[in-house]
Amino acid sequence: MKRRPLFIPLIALMLAALACNMPGAAPAAAPPETQEISGQIAEPGVEQTEPVEPSPTEEIPPTDTSEPPTVEPSPTATATPTHTPEPKGCTNRIGFVADVTVPDGADFDPGEAFTKTWRLRNDGTCTWTSSHSLVFSHGDAMGGPAELPLPAVVNPGQTVDLSVDLVAPDDPGGHKGFWMLRDPSGVLFGLGEDGDVAFWVEIEVLEPDAGGDGDGGGIFIITPIIPVFPLYKS
Repeated sequence: MKRRPLFIPLIALMLAALACNMPGAAPAAAPPETQEISGQIAEPGVEQTEPVEPSPTEEIPPTDTSEPPTVEPSPTATATPTHTPEPKGCTNRIGFVADVTVPDGADFDPGEAFTKTWRLRNDGTCTWTSSHSLVFSHGDAMGGPAELPLPAVVNPGQTVDLSVDLVAPDDPGGHKGFWMLRDPSGVLFGLGEDGDVAFWVEIEVLEPDAGGDGDGGGIFIITPIIPVFPLYKS
């Protein structure tokens, strides 16, 4: 009986071992159509719903965090002070009451200072205030001011004493100065029914003393007296 060689079974075993260790071929990928169809297959009895695409998220614009522009306050105009106007419809008229000082025709030496005071009444319907003025109208100013504000408020029917400092002129004879009042609007008014007559100050300036000042500077005339004796016959 012949013996088989031992190397033949060994070779067969080695080939079998090699065959077991060789990697198998990778399964072929299913075509896209097959994948899509298989993805749509669901279990029986389950209702299919179409996939809901997510709605695009609305972008919110960024908030403007910049500070608003600073508005500088405009300068406030300063009102210019003005005189208070007379109420519409009121009237200005003066009533003469008395010459408190310096009656008409009072005598003064040339250059002599004096104060004239009138007592006047508000015979109108407007109230007199410090915005009203005593003003020189015409005639001899006698060194007086052009105007003076009234010293107090004078309501209709009330009286007020108005004074002005004057100086007698150097020229001898009669001198007369006329005065009126003026309202805040610049309108002059005075006595009378229409309130258009000025009141006045009237003085008489004396002649300078021809005999000098009485200190011995004058001229004296001495007339001699001759006695007369009667004649007697013996």
